[in-house]
Amino acid sequence: MSSITLNGTNIPNFNQNTTDYYVNVECGATNYISATTASPRASYSTSLSADGKTATITVTHGDKSKTYTIHYHGAATYPITDHICKGDSYSQNGFTLPTQNNTGAFTFANTFPGSNDCDSVVELTLNVHSEYTTNVDLTICESATYDFYGQTLNTAGTYQHILTSQYGCDSTIVLNLLVDNFYQTNLNAHICEGESYDENGFDGRIDAGIDTLRLVATNHCDSLVVLHLEVGRIDNIEISDSVENSNYNKNGFNIIVVNNNDIVSIIESSDTITVDNKSLPRTFYFTHELTNLDGCDSTVTLSLKVLPKPIDPIAYDTIPPESIFFDVFPSPAIDGKITIRGNYYIVHETYNYQIFNVQGKLMDEGTINSQDTEVDITNYSGGYYFLNVLVGSKKEQKRKAIKFMVAE
Repeated sequence: MSSITLNGTNIPNFNQNTTDYYVNVECGATNYISATTASPRASYSTSLSADGKTATITVTHGDKSKTYTIHYHGAATYPITDHICKGDSYSQNGFTLPTQNNTGAFTFANTFPGSNDCDSVVELTLNVHSEYTTNVDLTICESATYDFYGQTLNTAGTYQHILTSQYGCDSTIVLNLLVDNFYQTNLNAHICEGESYDENGFDGRIDAGIDTLRLVATNHCDSLVVLHLEVGRIDNIEISDSVENSNYNKNGFNIIVVNNNDIVSIIESSDTITVDNKSLPRTFYFTHELTNLDGCDSTVTLSLKVLPKPIDPIAYDTIPPESIFFDVFPSPAIDGKITIRGNYYIVHETYNYQIFNVQGKLMDEGTINSQDTEVDITNYSGGYYFLNVLVGSKKEQKRKAIKFMVAE
């Protein structure tokens, strides 16, 4: 005999030298038994006891025979499945199991005697689950927050939260929170009017003020670049001034005036202008490129009026009024006074002056009775004024008003 089959399933642990086997069968069920002989010349026969509790298989091979007895034990099988956590014991459904230290699915069986020779077999599949601890490393940036299961976090540290699975096993979430730096870089820059700032990620900035550029640093936190941009002015300054028989050393200019009776030489750097003394007063123009306090190039244009050298009064005592001309210096006036100068000494005629502002208001009037007449303008506001010269009390039609300036 090589095997015995009960209800289509081989009886486990069959050995041809073992003649008695005890198996569980369903209570009240009809059982079918068969066998497989080791030799094709062998045959077998089966029989069932009157009470249905045993079955026999007789194997015949020639003149030899052997009988195997199968003892039926009636039982009703009830499979159940349950779950516990690792480290717990189990005391339910008629089972008393010790602490389970291994995870997985394990099978246990309990037999409970029943009436009519039918026992109840409870087969327990017990699933043992782990309790998990999960570590999470997280970095956030300054001023950011992180919602950790309802907790709003913004401080570096270690935080825990316990989750319960569907089988009642706890899982612990451990959060290691790092708060990284937020970087801010402040830049101070200076450009001049007409230029643009195109450095450090800024493109074409031309207006003074504060501008920002947001970048992402290597730690994935925002980095802020703050640009404080100053825009220096470019000055185009026009200056009007006057000199007589002296040099001019103001406003960045160094001009030499040499008056040799009939000839006047005006020298600036290596350039020399020579004119006839009789052509004075005369205005000459000079330009300098300077750097102002804002560090920007500025153009200063000087209108310099060169006045005639004072005239000897004895030699010119009968000059007619139409040959006498007047001028005002300095312009702009900065010392609270101006000088009205004629090109000859005033000997016989009486000349008067009137000064008006640009609104036509009379500011001052007086008499001219020498070549140089000083006028106090201490109370004058900065701006332009006009001087009228009258012969006696009348203004000659051919004389134009002389414009001059008072500095702020």
